[in-house]
Amino acid sequence: MVAQSFYLPRAVALCRDACIDAVGVGDDTARRYAGQWRISSAREYGACVKAAVDVLTGRDPVHLGRRETGVDDALRA
Repeated sequence: MVAQSFYLPRAVALCRDACIDAVGVGDDTARRYAGQWRISSAREYGACVKAAVDVLTGRDPVHLGRRETGVDDALRA
């Protein structure tokens, strides 16, 4: 997967927790927008804590809207 570097550790960890063999490549090009980068990076700390709690407690994800089948389709292929 390719994602912003600040997001990558959480994304890979959640994929691996879901038994998806994931490798990440970080993209730092958005760093040129320093203010937004700092806000997003700071937000990521809280998101990591929430993700860890969700994994440790076995809480299922909450989805708003209809179920997207793209991941299921890809895993079946």
